[in-house]
Amino acid sequence: VLSTLLYYNLTYTSILLGSNPYLSFVVMACMEYPQKFISIIFINYMKRRTAYVFLYVSAALCSLAVIFVPPGIWWVQLCFMLMTKLFSSCASSVNFIQISELYPTQVRTLATGWTVTTSRIGAILAPFTKEL
Repeated sequence: VLSTLLYYNLTYTSILLGSNPYLSFVVMACMEYPQKFISIIFINYMKRRTAYVFLYVSAALCSLAVIFVPPGIWWVQLCFMLMTKLFSSCASSVNFIQISELYPTQVRTLATGWTVTTSRIGAILAPFTKEL
């Protein structure tokens, strides 16, 4: 739920940064490509739990760093938001692989479906987080 909430919330709020909302959105969307390659590195060369913890702690630190950047320096905020989206998306990829490895074959589809379904709660809540 957390990674999906972060993913969609950062995508929605990226248009609020800078003077050109289209540029901010395109830059945020371009973070998808390096995320795929970095996820493969984490999945292949690190233990699942270690990678998961590292990625979420990194996403949390980058997310907290956005708060302390002055509003006038929008490009630094955008960089921290990009890193937050990168780390949370990588954590989601590691989680998806870990779920498929944890359960036996008979339960794997149900567990994966349940994980994806509950993660969509984050997608549903994402537009409303700016109201908080």
